[in-house]
Amino acid sequence: MLWGDKVAAMFFYILVKDIHQNVANSYPDAVRGGSALHSRPSNAGKTKSVFAPGSPIFDYLKKQLKEIVDRYEVSGFSFDMANSSFHFTTPSQLEYAVGRSWYDDGTIYTSDSVAPIPFSDYIHTLKRNGKTMGTMFNAANSEFSPFTFFHCDGAIVEGSAAGNVDMVLPLRLTLGRKPFSFWHAPLAGIRQYLYGGNPKTAAEVARGGKLFYILSCYRYGCSVMNWMSTDSVFMPHLSAIRAVCEAGYHPVTAIRGAEPFWASRFGDGPGTILTISNPKREKLTRTIRVVNGYLGKGKYVFIPQSGRLGQKIVDGETVFELTLEPKEVVALRTAEIEGEAAEISVSADEQEIAFQADAPFAFTLPSADFDGRRIDYEAKFVSGKTDNAVSLKLLPACGIFAPEESMTAFLAEGETPALEAGSEKEVQIAAESVAMYRPTETASLRRFGNLNGNAGFLDAKLAKPDLEIVQVGKGAAGKKILVGTTADFPGLEVPENFPGPFLAMPDADTLWIGGRTPDQVRKAALVYFDMLDREWSSR
Repeated sequence: MLWGDKVAAMFFYILVKDIHQNVANSYPDAVRGGSALHSRPSNAGKTKSVFAPGSPIFDYLKKQLKEIVDRYEVSGFSFDMANSSFHFTTPSQLEYAVGRSWYDDGTIYTSDSVAPIPFSDYIHTLKRNGKTMGTMFNAANSEFSPFTFFHCDGAIVEGSAAGNVDMVLPLRLTLGRKPFSFWHAPLAGIRQYLYGGNPKTAAEVARGGKLFYILSCYRYGCSVMNWMSTDSVFMPHLSAIRAVCEAGYHPVTAIRGAEPFWASRFGDGPGTILTISNPKREKLTRTIRVVNGYLGKGKYVFIPQSGRLGQKIVDGETVFELTLEPKEVVALRTAEIEGEAAEISVSADEQEIAFQADAPFAFTLPSADFDGRRIDYEAKFVSGKTDNAVSLKLLPACGIFAPEESMTAFLAEGETPALEAGSEKEVQIAAESVAMYRPTETASLRRFGNLNGNAGFLDAKLAKPDLEIVQVGKGAAGKKILVGTTADFPGLEVPENFPGPFLAMPDADTLWIGGRTPDQVRKAALVYFDMLDREWSSR
């Protein structure tokens, strides 16, 4: 299906140092011994650890990797246990002779953290449909080897922020701007047995663990594991954390005077995002100084998510005072300023962004806020000039032109509406996702008892769409879900001539998931799924 490669990059999971003993037995020069790791239950007790580089088994495995790329719609390979957990003293590692070390008795060994590197380098030579295959490395809790992660395209920490405090910053610095995710619930690494008998303390610790997780995501540009995406504490932060991750981590914050606040920087120029959080248990105020020259060649002021932020530009620095409650975090977008203005206040809410300055100025800022509300749907950045004040109106991320309960009713139990969709790829992805919504969430509810971001497909009958997608105009009479652009459905009018993604009901039997462009259609579909999630979660 198209949606698999677009909605979630499909990475083939491999244990890069462990292989079934039936294969390993043919290559004794690479075998270290038995392994407790296995990718499926039926292989328990049937795997061995091998150091493939330097052995003919490496050529065998490279052929297998290429065959996977040739046969399956994958985006790359995910490596389990990429960092060091033991050492190899096999003939193959001596032959490979990279990353060599010595024990006190002179025995030569090679850390198993070397093994993923030649695999990853080889995978990067493979392509499918012109797309280079990627690699995602799993960083386990112990014996972290940073150099290994220069060779991957992203990393997953097998644990929470609290369980990996000492290794998170080294890993982020090694990865640079590559994607980075915590792969665990927020209390992993916390000794829950110490407070388990006290419900009040347990609740406080649970909330504290979640807040530390969130503040760490803002601090290091880490994405939230999908297990957390439906948690009420996490949900208000998801869009801002995603924007931070996409902007890209910067090791040089350009921020002075923030301590003991945690301060981080992501992106460049008007695409910069600053995150500042208070990890302490008391309310604090600090005067923050941002060195403009580290962000770009212009002068910069910062846009709060809500409220007003007064700022001065002095000697190449933008200066403002910030007061944060305990565990509070702010994410500030950036506007580039030209002109003589030296004092500027920036205000923001759900309706508009406003600038007030002491002199005329020109400005450039991102068109969209963290929640997808936009000044202009056609541009990534917007620019203008003003004497000293300007107010920029925000349009909603998606126009909603019908009651939510009426729209979710189209996918109520027993309903089988016709599903008509345009032919563009993004539109087809949105339509396929609509057709897969009920099977996916039914599988999740059956396996986990709630909607938690995991499909939970154990029943093959659920792993397929429950609606048939047909061409525009080919749907049966009766209720219809239309997925497509204004060009796909030229006979329909867009309510209020809305310029962005929209959800509308042209009549009582028709739901239109639409937009001006295919990308807008897919964004409208995501808003519709949020509506459905609210309805399904209340069951």
